[in-house]
Formats: sequence, C-alpha cells, structure tokens
Amino acid sequence: MYAPIVMWYAIRLLFTLLLLNKCFLRQIDLVLSYPQADIEFATYMRLPHGVTSTNGKSKVLKLLKIYGQKQAGRVFFLYLKEKLEKSKYVQLEIDECVFYKDNVMFFYVDDRIMIGPDDEKINQESNALSKEYKIEEGLDRRFIRGLCELPER
Repeated sequence: MYAPIVMWYAIRLLFTLLLLNKCFLRQIDLVLSYPQADIEFATYMRLPHGVTSTNGKSKVLKLLKIYGQKQAGRVFFLYLKEKLEKSKYVQLEIDECVFYKDNVMFFYVDDRIMIGPDDEKINQESNALSKEYKIEEGLDRRFIRGLCELPER
C-alpha cells in the first residue's frame, strides 16, 4: 500500500558512479506531489462535524485527489512511472525506483535525483518537469550525508 523508495545500495552505487565519472547531479523536490495524481477508485467521506448540507439531509463528499490517504504515495509513484515510460525512460529491474534514459533518475518518496554526464540534458529534463509540476531544485546535503562527499561545482 505504501510508496516504493529507492534502495540504499542503489543510491550508493549511483553516487559512486557519479564521483568516478565526474557526472552532474540535480535534486528536485516535486512540491505538492500527491494531489497531482488521480484517485484509484471512488472514495467518499462523511461531512465533518459542524458542516451541514443545504437541505438538512445527511450527505457525503466524493474525494477527487488522494492526499492524506495511506495509498497516496503508491498511487503517485504509479502516476510518475506512467509519465516516465511515456517519455521513454526505462525502469531498472532490480530497483523499481531507478529509471534511465540519457540520465539516471531515482526517487525517494517525492524527491527526484538525476545523475548524468551532460549537465545540459539534466537542465532540459528539469525544465520539462517545471512545466508540468511545481518543483524546487537544489541539493540537500543532509540527504547525502554518510554516503559520500560531493565535490562543489
């Protein structure tokens, strides 16, 4: 029911390849990611206490997005996977959160990290993402602490 996350051995391997091959790295946070995916099946909730319907009858609300539900992470991951496969990314067989094309991309909940030899291709991918989602870019070094020391670029 929960969101798959990248395995630590894959993160360590990708960072090792990054350092050995002098690749570029970009961390992207998809802001408000879960509400972007549609709900899997019809889900209803009772009106909250203190809220009444206009005709006084008991009513329910139909939920349109998945935020706050325990399957939200998994549904959002499946939504991203479908989008990536349409963009010709290939999912790694041994870790379902790693995808590759020109760059390697992996997910940790709603954080996306891209690693590749060409910074311009990473910029193009990042720009394409920013047209579809609200994103925040940067490198949270706390995420990487204990894995490796990244050189400043």
